[in-house]
Order: sequence, then structure tokens, then C-alpha cells
Amino acid sequence: MGAPSKEATVFLVILGCVVVVLMGYSMHRIATNGFADEKDNEEIPYEQRQYMRELRLKHVNFLGREARGRDVEMALPIREEK
Repeated sequence: MGAPSKEATVFLVILGCVVVVLMGYSMHRIATNGFADEKDNEEIPYEQRQYMRELRLKHVNFLGREARGRDVEMALPIREEK
């Protein structure tokens, strides 16, 4: 039996890469329970949103001072959801 042609070698290498990627994906899916552990639907608590806003404004104010501009404040405060 002779050596495979160049085209067959390239095809086998590409096929092997596809198989390895699919095996890695299946192992990741099994290990992470099919991405079911991610909780995208949970609402961020009011305190955390308020803290994140304060931190964001602090950085915006810092950038404004660095640019020799005035402090930037949002006109509307965030509202607590009921």
C-alpha cells in the first residue's frame, strides 16, 4: 500500500482537528452541565446597582478632571424596583 496523496493527508489532518474540537466541546459540556449553571436571569440587587453606579461615576469624574472638564453627573437617579 502506497503513501496517501497530499490532498488525502490534508483532509485527514482537517478531519482530525474537527474531531478533537468536538471532543473538547463535549467534555466541556459534560463538565459544565451544559452551560446550565450560568444565571443570566437573576436581577442585580439595588445595593449592588447603586455601588456600581457610584464607582462608575467616580471613574467618569476622574476622567473628566484629567481632561480638564467639569464633573459629570447623571440627572436621573436610579430607581429602586418594587
